[in-house]
Amino acid sequence: MKKLLLLCSALALCCACNNRWKSMEEGFRTPPDSIRTAVYWYWLDNYISKECEETAARLSRHVLGIEPVEAGFGKVRIEPHLGNLDLAEGSFPTPYGVITVRHEKQADGSVKSQVKLPKGVKRVR
Repeated sequence: MKKLLLLCSALALCCACNNRWKSMEEGFRTPPDSIRTAVYWYWLDNYISKECEETAARLSRHVLGIEPVEAGFGKVRIEPHLGNLDLAEGSFPTPYGVITVRHEKQADGSVKSQVKLPKGVKRVR
């Protein structure tokens, strides 16, 4: 009788763990919006390949929306494309200094942007 009780207890524990495991696995596959991740680019020891540089430049131009209007970045247009992102922020070096932007999607779907331009750079719309 003790062996049967022990076997039933072990079986019940395995079933409970299996359901919990499936729930945990599903949570990793489709995480809730409250814990969505973000991307942060960080290079160690200045090891940057050509592909990394090109990807970072494309992300800056498309997601952050930083686009030169004239050569040398004297004039820039900033039109972010967040897609499914709720937040995008970053910086882009220019001959005048660093352009820093932060774009945050609002509850109504609009995008609120904070832009810091170095002296000598003009934003055009």
